[in-house]
This record gives sequence, structure tokens and C-alpha cells, in this order.
Amino acid sequence: MEEDLAKLEVLEGSFVNFVYPFQFDSEEYPKILEYFQTPHIPNREPEKPTEPAWKSKKHSWIRDCCLSPVSNYLNIDSNKQSVETKAHFFIPTDRFKSYVQLSTQYKYRIIAKTDIPIEFHRSEPFEVILFPIGIGFLIFKIKPCNQKMSDYLNIIHYLRFTKGQRGFRIQGSRRTRDNNTEYIELKVSEIIESHILNWNKNCNLKPYQEIFVPGKMLVFFGVLFEGEQADLNVKTIYRLSNFFNSEQPINPGLYALEFGEEKSDFLPYAQNHGFLFSLEGGGFYGYRSLKTQFFTETLIDHLQNQYFLLFILALHQRFALIHLSEEVAENWKTSNRQEDIRNNMRVFQKIRDQLLLFTARGYFLQVMQQDNHHRCYCKWREMFQLDALYTEVNGEVQEMHEYCLMQRDRQLQDTVYYMSAGLGSGAIVASTAGILFDSGGIYDFVGAVALSASVALITGYSVKTLQGTQGWQRFKQALIDSQESEDCYGCDGLGAIWRS
Repeated sequence: MEEDLAKLEVLEGSFVNFVYPFQFDSEEYPKILEYFQTPHIPNREPEKPTEPAWKSKKHSWIRDCCLSPVSNYLNIDSNKQSVETKAHFFIPTDRFKSYVQLSTQYKYRIIAKTDIPIEFHRSEPFEVILFPIGIGFLIFKIKPCNQKMSDYLNIIHYLRFTKGQRGFRIQGSRRTRDNNTEYIELKVSEIIESHILNWNKNCNLKPYQEIFVPGKMLVFFGVLFEGEQADLNVKTIYRLSNFFNSEQPINPGLYALEFGEEKSDFLPYAQNHGFLFSLEGGGFYGYRSLKTQFFTETLIDHLQNQYFLLFILALHQRFALIHLSEEVAENWKTSNRQEDIRNNMRVFQKIRDQLLLFTARGYFLQVMQQDNHHRCYCKWREMFQLDALYTEVNGEVQEMHEYCLMQRDRQLQDTVYYMSAGLGSGAIVASTAGILFDSGGIYDFVGAVALSASVALITGYSVKTLQGTQGWQRFKQALIDSQESEDCYGCDGLGAIWRS
């Protein structure tokens, strides 16, 4: 297969982006933004202050492509509303790139079954996008040094795994001043945990958490290539859509090599061009593109910016809904204890506010108005089942709300029951005391009232204590059963209980 793939030439402008999604505490969003905006890189000279690691990035083209609510949410015009309710984009400074050993001084290669020279994007090797709902994305921009189809297939296959799970490693090398070669081992997981998403160490904040498959990234690629064999073209697209490496044997199903409108994970763009979709990512392929400015420049720019943003926004909605559903599952308690009821109300309030904020600001049915862009965005929404996820989470929150109200009403009913039992018994005692002490003196009246109040408190407390016992629960259930028996058969169910 390697020999066949060698016949395919990948065109300049092709790219691969790896997306690492994570979640964080949305209540700490302002402090995390402050962390990214505060210098914290050690200076080369210890006596000098720390240096900035990040700088904000404004995608000015968003204003020209997206609907106004989307542009506002993506923090294009930061003066309109609080920045704490908007998304933020950060790219590394040159000092930070050198600090994490991702500068242009090094030459990198993947060491797997074969060595693959790779290069990071020169100005933006990685980028961080944060959303106020508590979802973020770390994006690595990498591509092979050689324009070989086999190299593209291999880096898509291997680099999705941050801990080298497929038996590969990344090695960097550079020439030192004394003309020797210095080698370093680059571990993506360590870069993520120790250098990029490490606010929990520097600012005493809660650490981030993985929200996708642990140790795995999603992929978005744009690959344009040339070749002569039609069957080789189709099989290459099949490999791209499944993230297969160049040496992996393939055995496609009956209709797996047919890419048309009816295929759920495919969207045609032009002749021999189309989008590929999966739950783990996707991208765009182009075969034998026309040699025009649109296909060689404009289309590549749209893929790297506009279409990639559509992918990120769909992912943001997907993981935001998963994040909210996970919060419901982890924090919800079904006991009737006072502290659990208060916890449920507190959790519900937070989750409901997050869902309302997400619905109002981040849940978009439309983002861009161009036909191809909108079709692509709808396809990502369909692939990630966003409508079903939203219905599920919204239903969970609604049921959570109803359960909280039911528990609160039950508490009120119990309180009224204690008061009724206490006051009723107290009134009986008071009337009895009035008969016994018939002199009518003020001391007899005060004594009767004091006795009545004491009996009321004792009776109310006793009823509350007995309510938690198994005997009380059996008696309560027997009363309910007897009432149902009386309603159904017209018999004296309560009398039957006492007789039993």
C-alpha cells in the first residue's frame, strides 16, 4: 500500500489540527482568564520579573462571516458586554513557545514504524479557546514536512493519542553552539498538564478535567492531493475518514467506498471534493482540484478558519451538554435528609443557570449564512446528535426541578403536621387543665398555658422522631393501602387496620 500511496502528491496548504477538549469549573472562569492574561513564565535572568506566556487573539474575520449574536459571543466586540460571559482565544508568546520547547529552533519527527518529520505551525503551534460554560479546547497545529499521503495518514492516526498509546514517540533535535546535536523527548501529555493547563499549580484553582476519551484528541484536517488512479483515490478517502495509517490493511464493506448524498458521514462540496464526519473528528478532502486562486488559496483559508470554527462551535455545544448532564449525575442525591435537600436545591440552581446561559448565548442553530458553511454546520450538529443531547439534559433539569419542588412541599407538609399535632394535643391539655383548675385565678391560667405549650412541644418532637422509624412508615403505608381499599371496595379499611 505504501508504494501505491507514493503515487499521490499532497498539495501545499494541506493541514492537520488536533483538538484536546477539557472542562473546568465555570465559577472560576474569571480567575482562569486572569491567569492567561498575567505574566508567569520565569525570566532567563532571575532578578527580572516574569514574562507573559499568552496573548489574546481576535479573529476579525468572524464579524464578516457570522451572525451578530455569534460574533458577540466570540468576543469580537469586547466593549458591549462583560468579557466573563464570552469566549476567549489565546495564542502563545515567542518566549512561551521556547519555554515548552515548541519553537522553530527544533526539528521534530515521529518515531513509529517509520520516521516521519513533522513541523508545528510557526506562529501558532497551539491555541487555547475558553468558553464561559466551563468548556475549553487546546488545539495543536501540526503537519508533515514532506508532502506524502502516507505521512499525512500516519500523523492523523498516531498523534491523536497524547500519551503515545499507539507505540510512538516524538523526538526533537537542534544544533547547539558547540556544533553538537541536542535531542529532547516531546510528550504531549506533559506539555498539556505541566505547562499549558496548569493554572491549578500557579493560581490555586481547581484542575481541569478530561471530557473526551482519556488521553485522546479529535482531528480536523484539510487534505488536497493529486493522482491518476481513481480506485486509489477512493481507498485513500476511506482511510482518511477512518483515521487508518498507511500500512493498515483495509476491507471496506459493500457500500463503504461509495461517497454520495445518501451517506450519513459525508457531505459533497464539488466534484471530487467533500467533507468527512465522525464522532472523533473529520475534515475535508480534495482530489485533482482546479488550478484557480479559489482552490489553491481561498478554499484553504476557509477550511483553516471558517469551517474549523464551525467544528469547534459544534464540539463546544456537544461537550457543554455532556458536562451539564455529568453534573446532574454526580451531584444529585435522592435522600430526604435536610442537608441533601439543600444540596439538591443549590445544585439545581447552578445547573439551571448554566443551562439558561448556554441556551441564550451558546446554543446556535445557525452560525454562518453561506450555503456550504450552513450545510456543514448542520451536518456536525447531526453527527454529534446535539438536538437529542439538549432534549435529554433539558429533561433531566426539568425533572430535577420537579423533584426539588416535591421535596420542599413535603417538608412544608411535615412542618404543618408537627404543628397541628402539637397544637391539637396542647389544646386538649389546656381545656382539661381548665376543668381541673376551675378557680379562674391568673396562676391557674398561666399554669394551664405552660402545660399546654410543653405538651405541644413534646408531642410535635415525638411525632417528628417517630416519623423516621420503620413502624411509622409501615403505619403510614397501611393508611394509604386502607384508603385505596376503601375507595375501591367501599369497606371500612381503617377499622381493618386497627383490628389487625
